[in-house]
Amino acid sequence: LRCHCGAEVLFPPQPCGARPPSCRRACSRMHPCEHTPQHLCHSEETCSPCPVLGPKMCMGGHQLRNSIPCHVNDVSCGVRCNKPMPCGVHACDKKCHRGDCLGPGGVCVQPCTQTRSDCKHPCAAPCHLREPCPETACYATITLRCPCGRRSLEATCAQVSGKSYVLNSMKSGDLARQMSAVQSGGCVSFSNKKLDVSCDATCAHEERVRSMAEALRLDVTPANCSLSQFLIDKIRTEASVVLSIDAQISSLVSSVLKMPPDSHKTLSLSAMNRDHRHIVHEVAELYGCEGQSVDAEPHRSVRVTAFSRSYPPPVTISELVKRIQTTSSGSTAASKVPSSTSATSSSSSTASRLTKLGPATTEKRPDYFSDP
Repeated sequence: LRCHCGAEVLFPPQPCGARPPSCRRACSRMHPCEHTPQHLCHSEETCSPCPVLGPKMCMGGHQLRNSIPCHVNDVSCGVRCNKPMPCGVHACDKKCHRGDCLGPGGVCVQPCTQTRSDCKHPCAAPCHLREPCPETACYATITLRCPCGRRSLEATCAQVSGKSYVLNSMKSGDLARQMSAVQSGGCVSFSNKKLDVSCDATCAHEERVRSMAEALRLDVTPANCSLSQFLIDKIRTEASVVLSIDAQISSLVSSVLKMPPDSHKTLSLSAMNRDHRHIVHEVAELYGCEGQSVDAEPHRSVRVTAFSRSYPPPVTISELVKRIQTTSSGSTAASKVPSSTSATSSSSSTASRLTKLGPATTEKRPDYFSDP
């Protein structure tokens, strides 16, 4: 028995099924590349892949990639292909790839980007070359607000405009006529109901409170009763930090509310100082979340957990920031307005009745830093 290159020999007699002898010389077979073989002589039919590293151009011809093994042929740089599509309208949105840019069927299926004439949103229908855009429902997301801005609702443009093409209850004869129009190539709207967000009783109550407060020169912002003095001070001095923390916790709560019941989600914030951690605990409490400080200084941070019972506060932090900053800027001018003791007492009583918040609470707030 001999090895493939013939340098090593096993003389007879040898048992049936004996393997060729091992050889310590380099492989002498023909290889597809010009690199020196990195493996030894072997008896297998195929050689192991060439591991030599070198530069190779990516499949789309965008970048020259370094340190690529010789045996790797499909190299992707990860950037968008961006080659013109046959439709002449779009560019390939796939990552760097080999072969044709078209998908199954050999047609472009990217959404049309032409602007609609009615709502000014993109058409978003599958590519129809340069033909006129079909009459379809617009599913762009729009945020509706009531006139005072307290209530909000997210809906599609079609729901707002009434062209939602949603099948409502109708008689069988009407449905048959509508379906025949669809089969003939037409587009039928089954619903003409428009969404509208109007002010409710709570909005009217808050507007009355606000009007009376302005007339009596009172500060009835809920922040003075529902927020600690620490958070009020931080809103005045570090409003950007408070708003940044509020945005993260608000996004966390919004994502949990879209999950199944009894769900929860945890957000790990970056390391921050003691005062900023205190702000996180205060804001988390407003949303009904739980905050827990973890790790040791100087890497101590807060983990905020939101549950299905968590819910945004009735008045957003951004609105409270505006109110407190407005109150702070106008405090100097307000202090110059003469008022008697009886008028002050009457005004305070009126403010208490307007806000229905009662006297300031005296209960002890939790100490978030008993174990700093």
